[in-house]
Amino acid sequence: MKQLFLMLVTAFAITSCGQHAQEKTLVVYFSHTNNTATIAEYIQSLTDADTFRIEPVMPYPSVYEQHEPIAKKERDEQARPALKAEVENLNEYDVIFIGFPIWWEDAPMIIATFLENHDFTGKTVVPFCTHGGGGSGQAFDQVKKYASSAKYLEGYQVKGSRATSDKPNVEQWLKRIGRVKN
Repeated sequence: MKQLFLMLVTAFAITSCGQHAQEKTLVVYFSHTNNTATIAEYIQSLTDADTFRIEPVMPYPSVYEQHEPIAKKERDEQARPALKAEVENLNEYDVIFIGFPIWWEDAPMIIATFLENHDFTGKTVVPFCTHGGGGSGQAFDQVKKYASSAKYLEGYQVKGSRATSDKPNVEQWLKRIGRVKN
């Protein structure tokens, strides 16, 4: 009886480890000044994930004073900016990290476009963001609203100016949520 119990426990442990190891991960991100791209690259390197960069059909101006009123107008009008490309095989992924900068205390509306264009049923979504100092605002709740069928893990936020030196903190976060590759 004791041997049977040990065999069952071992089989369960092997199966459980195998399932987590077989999960396919994707890091999806929108980055305007490359701070979010830096965090996305850290996540990719620590999780062995695939990546997809969200890009608008109409690029935002690179100068803050020029893109800021556009972002505010999109938010106020609940606009859905068109995407240059889509993830064609999202159904193949189990875990999706979704990253973005904070604009007007929210995720940019292009994130709503992306999330509403896909079915997240059975997926685990992990939001992350960069910001100018005000934190994630309402953004993580927004992500949950637009992809309500997903399961969620704890999100991550960092001040954009710290992104290039934040890899150790990203690694600690990924370990805490059980997402660092072995």
